[in-house]
Amino acid sequence: MTSRQQDQMSQCRKSRIEPVQTPRTERKEMLPASGISWRGWVVAFGVLCVLGAPGRARSQQGPFVQCNQNYALCATATCFYLNGVAYCKCDKEVGASISIPFEFDNNTQNICTLLNDGLDNGYTVSTFSLPDQVTKKYAAQYKPSSGSPPPLALYTCPRGNSTGPYAQCDGGVCFDSTTGKEFPGVGAIGDNQILCSCPVTQPREFGPQLGYQITGPWQHADGTACGANGSPSDCCSSAFLSQFCFADYHPTIPTGAIIPVGAPTGAATALSILLGDIQPINTCFER
Repeated sequence: MTSRQQDQMSQCRKSRIEPVQTPRTERKEMLPASGISWRGWVVAFGVLCVLGAPGRARSQQGPFVQCNQNYALCATATCFYLNGVAYCKCDKEVGASISIPFEFDNNTQNICTLLNDGLDNGYTVSTFSLPDQVTKKYAAQYKPSSGSPPPLALYTCPRGNSTGPYAQCDGGVCFDSTTGKEFPGVGAIGDNQILCSCPVTQPREFGPQLGYQITGPWQHADGTACGANGSPSDCCSSAFLSQFCFADYHPTIPTGAIIPVGAPTGAATALSILLGDIQPINTCFER
C-alpha cells in the first residue's frame, strides 16, 4: 500500500471514530444544525469511506461524479415489478445531482454524458439529490390545499433481518415518451414525471451489511401530514415498515409487486454531504 493510500485509509478511520468521541455537551449543541443523529453521521462517513477506499473507485476521478443538467430523481418513487426489473415513477428535475460515474468508451464518457445526450434524444437518467419531501423545511411549509405531495420520511430497514426487495435506481434509464401516459402499478405519469427502469436488490440473497433505507409516510395515524416538529413516535408508520422492509417474497418476487426505491443505510446522507445539501430531515426507525 502506498503512503497516499495509507493516508486515505487513516482519514476514513478518523471520520468513523472522532464523532463518537465528541463530548456529550458538544453533541447537544450541534445536533439541531443538521437534524442528523451522530449515528447517522458515523454511518454516512463510513459509506463514503467504503465507496472511496483504495481499490474501490469506479472512476479515475473518484467513486462519484456530479452533474448539472436535467435528470430523473427516483429517491421517493414506488415501482412496479415485472420480469426482474422495477419500473418506477420518478420526478423530472434540473440542477445539481450526483451518481456513480458509469464510465464508458475508454473512460472518455460517463453519466453526465448520457444526461447531455438524452436532452435531444428523448431520454434521461436517474441520479441523486436530496428530495425536498423528506426535509423538515418542506414539512414546515406544506399545505394540503396546495396540491403538492405530502411530506415523507427516511425509513431505516434494520440490518440483518430485513427481507423486502428495493429498486436501486442510480443509473436507471428513463424515456420521455412515458411522461403523460399510464403504466401498470404506478398509474398516471404526470407532466413533471417520467418512468425509469431500475435493477432490484434482494436482501434475502445478498444480506445487507448496513441495512437499507426507503422513503415512507410522515403523517399522523389519522392520515394528516406531520409538520417539521412532529415526533417519530407520532409520525412514523410501523405498518409501512413491516410491509416493505419485511416483505417475504420467496423464492421469487411476484410480477405486479409494488416495491420502493432504496439504498444502503447512510447513502442518502453521504451523497447529500458531497452535494453540499445538508438539511434537517424526517427520519423513522433510525438506528
